[in-house]
Amino acid sequence: MTSRQLAASVLTLLLLTGCGGETAPPAAPTVNSKTTPVPAPATEAPAAQATAKTVSLTIDFGDSPAKEFAGIPWTEGMTVLDAMVEARRLGLLKFEEHGTGQTAFVESINGRKNAGAAATDRNWLFSVNGQQGDEGAGVVRIQSGDRVLWKFATGR
Repeated sequence: MTSRQLAASVLTLLLLTGCGGETAPPAAPTVNSKTTPVPAPATEAPAAQATAKTVSLTIDFGDSPAKEFAGIPWTEGMTVLDAMVEARRLGLLKFEEHGTGQTAFVESINGRKNAGAAATDRNWLFSVNGQQGDEGAGVVRIQSGDRVLWKFATGR
């Protein structure tokens, strides 16, 4: 085989195998207009991000599309109120609360305030994995993977 034939064979082989060239960059993640992923802190290694323990938080205003915040970092002993505080710290939402522990009370979320005690008044109610809270948000503990829903609704 001549050097010219060898060069042509190598070139053909490289072309057929893709010659190790660059591949197209991965597509940017799509975000559902209702879902806001929470970015992992920049200091975490990629492996740590993949195994991070998280919870999701959904805010349902009742008269507009609900907003879901996926990937709220979870910590041992976290309560429903702690998840709200973490979402606020991350700049995902604003809310007002008063009291601590059993007496903790969420007064408003993103400017929407509780209306009152009448049966027809709309107020913020929470549930965890579909189970309505039967204690205050400051004492109901949540686990990694839990889904917390805050709904602006009437009654219990």
